[in-house]
Amino acid sequence: MNILLFSDSYLPYVSGVVRSIEMMVETLSEKEVRFFLVVPAYPGTYDVERTHYRVASFAAPTAPAFRIPFFDTPGLRRWLRQIPADVVHVHSPFVTGLRGLREARRRSIPCLFTYHTRYGAYAHYVPMLGRSLSKPIDDYARAFARRVDAVVAPSRELADQLAEAGVAAVVIPTGVRAEHLQGGAGELFRRKFHLSANQAVAISVGRLAKEKHLDFVLRALAHLGPEQRPVLLLAGEGPARGPLQQLALRLGIEASVHFVGTLQGEALRDLYAAADFFVTASLTETQGLSAAEALTCGLPVVAVDAPGLRETVENGVNGLLVSNDENHFATAIATMTKDRTLRQRLADGARTSAVRWSAERSASLLLELYEQLANSTPFSHRLLFTP
Repeated sequence: MNILLFSDSYLPYVSGVVRSIEMMVETLSEKEVRFFLVVPAYPGTYDVERTHYRVASFAAPTAPAFRIPFFDTPGLRRWLRQIPADVVHVHSPFVTGLRGLREARRRSIPCLFTYHTRYGAYAHYVPMLGRSLSKPIDDYARAFARRVDAVVAPSRELADQLAEAGVAAVVIPTGVRAEHLQGGAGELFRRKFHLSANQAVAISVGRLAKEKHLDFVLRALAHLGPEQRPVLLLAGEGPARGPLQQLALRLGIEASVHFVGTLQGEALRDLYAAADFFVTASLTETQGLSAAEALTCGLPVVAVDAPGLRETVENGVNGLLVSNDENHFATAIATMTKDRTLRQRLADGARTSAVRWSAERSASLLLELYEQLANSTPFSHRLLFTP
Protein backbone atom coordinates (compact mmCIF):
# COMPACT_ATOMS: atom_id res chain seq x y z
CA MET A 1 0.00 0.00 0.00
CA ASN A 2 1.23 3.50 -0.86
CA ILE A 3 0.45 6.48 1.39
CA LEU A 4 1.09 10.04 0.25
CA LEU A 5 1.64 12.09 3.41
CA PHE A 6 1.52 15.88 3.76
CA SER A 7 2.64 17.75 6.86
CA ASP A 8 3.40 21.38 7.76
CA SER A 9 6.23 20.21 10.05
CA TYR A 10 8.81 17.45 10.01
CA LEU A 11 12.37 16.69 11.06
CA PRO A 12 14.59 18.35 12.15
CA TYR A 13 11.76 20.30 13.81
CA VAL A 14 10.69 18.59 17.04
CA SER A 15 7.04 18.46 18.11
CA GLY A 16 4.30 16.02 19.01
CA VAL A 17 3.09 16.01 15.40
CA VAL A 18 6.56 15.14 14.13
CA ARG A 19 6.98 12.38 16.73
CA SER A 20 3.58 10.99 15.73
CA ILE A 21 4.56 10.89 12.05
CA GLU A 22 7.92 9.30 12.85
CA MET A 23 6.27 6.54 14.86
CA MET A 24 3.63 5.91 12.21
CA VAL A 25 6.08 5.74 9.31
CA GLU A 26 8.55 3.56 11.18
CA THR A 27 5.97 1.09 12.50
CA LEU A 28 3.85 0.76 9.35
CA SER A 29 6.88 0.52 7.08
CA GLU A 30 7.52 -2.79 8.84
CA LYS A 31 4.08 -3.88 7.60
CA GLU A 32 4.99 -3.19 3.94
CA VAL A 33 3.30 0.20 3.79
CA ARG A 34 5.26 2.70 1.67
CA PHE A 35 5.16 6.36 2.62
CA PHE A 36 5.90 9.32 0.38
CA LEU A 37 6.27 12.55 2.33
CA VAL A 38 5.65 16.16 1.31
CA VAL A 39 7.12 18.30 4.10
CA PRO A 40 8.82 21.70 4.53
CA ALA A 41 12.46 22.33 3.72
CA TYR A 42 14.61 23.48 6.64
CA PRO A 43 17.94 25.30 6.34
CA GLY A 44 20.81 22.84 6.06
CA THR A 45 18.53 19.81 5.71
CA TYR A 46 18.82 17.59 2.65
CA ASP A 47 17.09 14.28 1.97
CA VAL A 48 18.55 11.75 -0.43
CA GLU A 49 15.45 9.57 -0.24
CA ARG A 50 13.17 9.65 -3.27
CA THR A 51 10.35 9.16 -0.79
CA HIS A 52 10.69 12.69 0.62
CA TYR A 53 9.97 15.98 -1.10
CA ARG A 54 11.03 19.11 0.77
CA VAL A 55 8.89 22.07 -0.25
CA ALA A 56 10.53 25.52 -0.22
CA SER A 57 9.55 27.34 2.95
CA PHE A 58 10.09 30.48 5.02
CA ALA A 59 10.38 31.11 8.75
CA ALA A 60 7.20 31.89 10.65
CA PRO A 61 7.45 35.56 11.80
CA THR A 62 6.73 34.88 15.49
CA ALA A 63 8.33 31.41 15.75
CA PRO A 64 11.33 31.27 13.38
CA ALA A 65 12.06 27.59 14.05
CA PHE A 66 8.71 26.72 12.48
CA ARG A 67 8.75 26.81 8.68
CA ILE A 68 5.77 27.73 6.50
CA PRO A 69 5.92 25.81 3.20
CA PHE A 70 4.76 27.21 -0.11
CA PHE A 71 1.52 25.74 -1.40
CA ASP A 72 2.92 24.56 -4.72
CA THR A 73 6.06 24.55 -6.85
CA PRO A 74 6.88 23.18 -10.33
CA GLY A 75 9.27 20.70 -8.70
CA LEU A 76 6.57 19.39 -6.39
CA ARG A 77 4.19 18.88 -9.31
CA ARG A 78 6.83 16.94 -11.25
CA TRP A 79 7.63 14.79 -8.20
CA LEU A 80 3.97 14.03 -7.51
CA ARG A 81 3.46 12.79 -11.07
CA GLN A 82 5.99 10.02 -10.36
CA ILE A 83 4.53 8.93 -7.00
CA PRO A 84 1.93 6.16 -6.60
CA ALA A 85 -0.69 6.57 -3.89
CA ASP A 86 -3.70 4.68 -2.58
CA VAL A 87 -4.56 7.17 0.19
CA VAL A 88 -3.53 10.76 0.94
CA HIS A 89 -2.94 11.39 4.64
CA VAL A 90 -2.69 15.04 5.73
CA HIS A 91 -1.51 16.19 9.14
CA SER A 92 -2.54 19.83 8.97
CA PRO A 93 -5.61 21.73 7.79
CA PHE A 94 -3.43 24.55 6.49
CA VAL A 95 -0.91 24.79 3.63
CA THR A 96 0.12 21.18 3.08
CA GLY A 97 -3.30 19.92 4.15
CA LEU A 98 -4.98 21.95 1.43
CA ARG A 99 -2.36 20.82 -1.09
CA GLY A 100 -2.85 17.21 -0.06
CA LEU A 101 -6.63 17.44 -0.35
CA ARG A 102 -6.30 18.93 -3.82
CA GLU A 103 -3.97 16.10 -4.84
CA ALA A 104 -6.40 13.50 -3.51
CA ARG A 105 -9.24 15.01 -5.48
CA ARG A 106 -7.08 15.17 -8.63
CA ARG A 107 -6.33 11.45 -8.30
CA SER A 108 -9.85 10.53 -7.11
CA ILE A 109 -8.45 8.77 -4.04
CA PRO A 110 -9.51 9.23 -0.40
CA CYS A 111 -8.04 11.87 1.88
CA LEU A 112 -7.52 11.17 5.60
CA PHE A 113 -6.86 13.98 8.09
CA THR A 114 -5.33 13.50 11.54
CA TYR A 115 -6.69 16.27 13.77
CA HIS A 116 -3.58 16.59 15.91
CA THR A 117 -4.28 19.61 18.07
CA ARG A 118 -6.62 22.37 19.16
CA TYR A 119 -5.48 24.76 16.49
CA GLY A 120 -7.13 27.84 17.94
CA ALA A 121 -4.93 27.54 21.05
CA TYR A 122 -1.98 28.57 18.89
CA ALA A 123 -3.58 31.79 17.62
CA HIS A 124 -1.14 33.87 19.69
CA TYR A 125 1.51 33.11 17.07
CA VAL A 126 -0.42 35.16 14.48
CA PRO A 127 1.12 38.66 14.36
CA MET A 128 -1.04 41.51 15.77
CA LEU A 129 -4.40 39.69 15.66
CA GLY A 130 -3.38 36.94 18.07
CA ARG A 131 -6.05 35.41 20.28
CA SER A 132 -8.88 37.19 18.48
CA LEU A 133 -8.42 34.53 15.80
CA SER A 134 -8.76 31.55 18.15
CA LYS A 135 -12.40 30.76 17.34
CA PRO A 136 -12.12 31.49 13.59
CA ILE A 137 -9.10 29.16 13.38
CA ASP A 138 -10.97 26.37 15.17
CA ASP A 139 -14.00 26.93 12.94
CA TYR A 140 -11.80 26.75 9.86
CA ALA A 141 -10.07 23.52 11.00
CA ARG A 142 -13.44 21.84 11.60
CA ALA A 143 -14.71 23.03 8.22
CA PHE A 144 -11.61 21.50 6.63
CA ALA A 145 -12.28 18.25 8.51
CA ARG A 146 -15.77 18.11 6.99
CA ARG A 147 -14.24 18.20 3.49
CA VAL A 148 -12.05 15.09 3.80
CA ASP A 149 -13.11 11.43 3.67
CA ALA A 150 -12.10 10.38 7.18
CA VAL A 151 -10.71 12.02 10.31
CA VAL A 152 -8.49 10.57 13.05
CA ALA A 153 -8.56 12.05 16.56
CA PRO A 154 -5.89 10.98 19.09
CA SER A 155 -8.34 11.01 22.03
CA ARG A 156 -11.98 10.27 22.75
CA GLU A 157 -12.44 13.70 24.31
CA LEU A 158 -11.35 15.45 21.11
CA ALA A 159 -13.50 13.10 19.00
CA ASP A 160 -16.53 14.02 21.13
CA GLN A 161 -15.83 17.73 20.68
CA LEU A 162 -15.52 17.26 16.92
CA ALA A 163 -18.77 15.30 16.87
CA GLU A 164 -20.53 18.30 18.42
CA ALA A 165 -19.26 20.32 15.44
CA GLY A 166 -20.57 17.75 12.96
CA VAL A 167 -17.25 15.96 12.38
CA ALA A 168 -17.13 12.17 12.81
CA ALA A 169 -13.69 10.99 13.88
CA VAL A 170 -11.98 7.66 14.47
CA VAL A 171 -10.08 7.51 17.77
CA ILE A 172 -6.53 6.25 17.23
CA PRO A 173 -4.04 7.48 19.84
CA THR A 174 -0.49 8.18 18.80
CA GLY A 175 1.51 5.13 19.79
CA VAL A 176 4.76 4.99 21.73
CA ARG A 177 7.69 2.73 20.93
CA ALA A 178 9.07 1.73 24.31
CA GLU A 179 12.41 0.64 22.90
CA HIS A 180 13.12 4.24 21.86
CA LEU A 181 12.68 5.53 25.41
CA GLN A 182 13.72 2.82 27.85
CA GLY A 183 17.09 1.45 28.93
CA GLY A 184 18.98 4.69 29.48
CA ALA A 185 21.89 5.43 31.80
CA GLY A 186 20.16 7.48 34.47
CA GLU A 187 23.07 7.54 36.91
CA LEU A 188 25.37 8.94 34.22
CA PHE A 189 22.86 11.66 33.36
CA ARG A 190 22.50 12.60 37.02
CA ARG A 191 26.26 12.91 37.42
CA LYS A 192 26.34 15.32 34.49
CA PHE A 193 24.14 17.70 36.48
CA HIS A 194 25.73 16.90 39.87
CA LEU A 195 22.57 15.25 41.18
CA SER A 196 22.82 12.64 43.90
CA ALA A 197 20.97 9.33 43.81
CA ASN A 198 18.71 10.59 46.63
CA GLN A 199 17.77 13.86 44.91
CA ALA A 200 14.21 13.82 43.56
CA VAL A 201 14.20 14.72 39.86
CA ALA A 202 11.16 15.88 37.89
CA ILE A 203 11.26 16.30 34.13
CA SER A 204 9.22 17.90 31.38
CA VAL A 205 9.80 17.06 27.72
CA GLY A 206 8.47 19.15 24.86
CA ARG A 207 8.57 22.50 23.15
CA LEU A 208 9.23 25.48 25.39
CA ALA A 209 6.26 27.52 24.28
CA LYS A 210 3.60 29.71 25.85
CA GLU A 211 0.80 27.19 25.30
CA LYS A 212 2.66 24.56 27.35
CA HIS A 213 1.97 26.61 30.52
CA LEU A 214 5.47 26.05 31.92
CA ASP A 215 5.45 29.42 33.68
CA PHE A 216 2.69 27.92 35.85
CA VAL A 217 5.00 25.00 36.72
CA LEU A 218 7.83 27.33 37.74
CA ARG A 219 5.53 29.46 39.90
CA ALA A 220 4.23 26.30 41.58
CA LEU A 221 7.81 25.23 42.33
CA ALA A 222 8.47 28.62 43.89
CA HIS A 223 5.73 27.94 46.46
CA LEU A 224 7.82 25.07 47.86
CA GLY A 225 10.70 25.16 50.26
CA PRO A 226 14.05 23.60 49.25
CA GLU A 227 13.28 20.33 51.09
CA GLN A 228 9.99 19.90 49.19
CA ARG A 229 11.22 21.01 45.81
CA PRO A 230 12.64 18.56 43.26
CA VAL A 231 15.19 19.48 40.65
CA LEU A 232 13.31 20.17 37.43
CA LEU A 233 14.92 19.29 34.09
CA LEU A 234 13.23 20.96 31.12
CA ALA A 235 14.06 19.15 27.88
CA GLY A 236 13.23 21.01 24.69
CA GLU A 237 13.67 24.30 22.90
CA GLY A 238 11.28 27.00 21.83
CA PRO A 239 10.42 30.68 21.95
CA ALA A 240 9.62 30.61 25.68
CA ARG A 241 13.09 29.47 26.80
CA GLY A 242 14.41 32.98 27.46
CA PRO A 243 11.32 34.18 29.34
CA LEU A 244 11.25 30.99 31.41
CA GLN A 245 14.92 31.35 32.36
CA GLN A 246 14.25 34.95 33.42
CA LEU A 247 11.20 33.84 35.42
CA ALA A 248 13.23 31.20 37.26
CA LEU A 249 15.73 33.92 38.22
CA ARG A 250 13.02 36.29 39.42
CA LEU A 251 11.44 33.52 41.50
CA GLY A 252 14.79 32.57 43.03
CA ILE A 253 14.58 28.94 41.90
CA GLU A 254 17.23 29.00 39.17
CA ALA A 255 19.36 26.45 41.07
CA SER A 256 16.46 23.98 40.92
CA VAL A 257 15.65 24.39 37.22
CA HIS A 258 17.93 23.14 34.42
CA PHE A 259 17.30 23.76 30.74
CA VAL A 260 18.87 20.75 29.02
CA GLY A 261 17.91 21.47 25.41
CA THR A 262 16.40 19.13 22.86
CA LEU A 263 17.34 15.51 23.54
CA GLN A 264 16.95 12.58 21.19
CA GLY A 265 18.06 8.97 20.99
CA GLU A 266 20.39 7.83 23.76
CA ALA A 267 20.37 11.19 25.54
CA LEU A 268 16.57 11.13 25.79
CA ARG A 269 16.63 7.57 27.16
CA ASP A 270 19.18 8.71 29.76
CA LEU A 271 16.93 11.58 30.81
CA TYR A 272 13.93 9.31 31.38
CA ALA A 273 16.10 6.87 33.33
CA ALA A 274 17.38 9.69 35.55
CA ALA A 275 13.91 11.00 36.44
CA ASP A 276 11.60 10.15 39.32
CA PHE A 277 8.45 11.68 37.86
CA PHE A 278 7.10 13.82 35.02
CA VAL A 279 5.24 17.13 35.21
CA THR A 280 2.95 18.85 32.72
CA ALA A 281 0.53 21.74 33.03
CA SER A 282 -0.37 22.08 29.36
CA LEU A 283 -3.98 23.07 28.69
CA THR A 284 -3.90 22.45 24.92
CA GLU A 285 -3.12 18.73 24.62
CA THR A 286 -5.26 16.42 22.52
CA GLN A 287 -3.69 13.25 23.88
CA GLY A 288 -0.77 14.16 26.12
CA LEU A 289 1.85 12.28 24.08
CA SER A 290 4.76 13.37 26.26
CA ALA A 291 2.88 12.13 29.34
CA ALA A 292 2.21 8.80 27.61
CA GLU A 293 5.92 8.50 26.80
CA ALA A 294 6.77 9.15 30.45
CA LEU A 295 4.30 6.50 31.63
CA THR A 296 5.87 4.04 29.18
CA CYS A 297 9.16 4.62 31.00
CA GLY A 298 7.52 3.91 34.35
CA LEU A 299 7.39 7.54 35.43
CA PRO A 300 4.30 8.72 37.33
CA VAL A 301 2.90 12.03 36.08
CA VAL A 302 1.81 15.17 37.90
CA ALA A 303 -0.61 16.93 35.55
CA VAL A 304 -3.25 19.62 35.45
CA ASP A 305 -6.73 18.19 34.95
CA ALA A 306 -7.14 19.37 31.36
CA PRO A 307 -8.38 17.99 28.04
CA GLY A 308 -6.21 15.24 26.60
CA LEU A 309 -4.30 14.70 29.83
CA ARG A 310 -7.27 13.39 31.79
CA GLU A 311 -7.50 10.45 29.36
CA THR A 312 -3.81 9.65 29.88
CA VAL A 313 -3.28 10.33 33.58
CA GLU A 314 -5.49 8.47 36.08
CA ASN A 315 -5.42 10.16 39.45
CA GLY A 316 -4.05 7.83 42.10
CA VAL A 317 -3.34 5.10 39.54
CA ASN A 318 -0.43 6.31 37.39
CA GLY A 319 -0.08 9.88 38.58
CA LEU A 320 -1.68 12.84 40.28
CA LEU A 321 -4.26 14.91 38.42
CA VAL A 322 -4.97 18.28 40.02
CA SER A 323 -6.92 21.45 39.29
CA ASN A 324 -5.45 24.38 37.40
CA ASP A 325 -4.28 26.05 40.59
CA GLU A 326 -0.64 26.80 41.46
CA ASN A 327 -1.03 25.85 45.13
CA HIS A 328 -2.69 22.53 44.31
CA PHE A 329 -0.04 21.76 41.71
CA ALA A 330 2.71 22.65 44.17
CA THR A 331 1.19 20.34 46.79
CA ALA A 332 1.10 17.47 44.27
CA ILE A 333 4.76 18.05 43.37
CA ALA A 334 5.75 18.12 47.05
CA THR A 335 3.81 14.90 47.68
CA MET A 336 5.48 13.15 44.77
CA THR A 337 8.88 14.44 45.88
CA LYS A 338 8.68 13.30 49.50
CA ASP A 339 6.51 10.16 49.41
CA ARG A 340 8.68 7.42 47.90
CA THR A 341 6.11 4.71 48.62
CA LEU A 342 3.41 6.56 46.70
CA ARG A 343 5.84 7.28 43.90
CA GLN A 344 6.69 3.61 43.54
CA ARG A 345 3.04 2.56 43.54
CA LEU A 346 2.20 5.11 40.86
CA ALA A 347 5.26 4.04 38.87
CA ASP A 348 3.93 0.47 38.87
CA GLY A 349 0.60 1.81 37.66
CA ALA A 350 2.36 3.79 34.94
CA ARG A 351 3.98 0.66 33.52
CA THR A 352 0.67 -1.21 33.58
CA SER A 353 -1.28 1.57 31.87
CA ALA A 354 1.36 2.13 29.17
CA VAL A 355 0.12 -0.81 27.09
CA ARG A 356 -2.71 1.45 25.91
CA TRP A 357 -0.20 3.47 23.88
CA SER A 358 1.56 0.61 22.17
CA ALA A 359 2.86 1.73 18.79
CA GLU A 360 1.97 -1.68 17.37
CA ARG A 361 -1.67 -1.35 18.44
CA SER A 362 -2.03 2.17 17.04
CA ALA A 363 -0.34 1.19 13.79
CA SER A 364 -2.64 -1.81 13.34
CA LEU A 365 -5.71 0.39 13.78
CA LEU A 366 -4.39 2.94 11.31
CA LEU A 367 -3.52 0.24 8.77
CA GLU A 368 -7.05 -1.13 9.04
CA LEU A 369 -8.41 2.36 8.35
CA TYR A 370 -6.05 2.81 5.38
CA GLU A 371 -7.22 -0.50 3.92
CA GLN A 372 -10.88 0.34 4.39
CA LEU A 373 -10.40 3.72 2.73
CA ALA A 374 -8.39 2.31 -0.17
CA ASN A 375 -10.92 -0.44 -0.86
CA SER A 376 -14.07 1.67 -0.63
CA THR A 377 -15.64 3.51 -3.53
CA PRO A 378 -16.90 6.09 -4.14
CA PHE A 379 -15.10 8.53 -1.87
CA SER A 380 -17.73 11.24 -1.81
CA HIS A 381 -19.14 10.24 1.59
CA ARG A 382 -17.62 10.14 5.06
CA LEU A 383 -16.49 6.66 5.90
CA LEU A 384 -17.54 5.10 9.21
CA PHE A 385 -15.04 2.99 11.07
CA THR A 386 -15.03 1.33 14.47
CA PRO A 387 -11.62 0.22 15.79
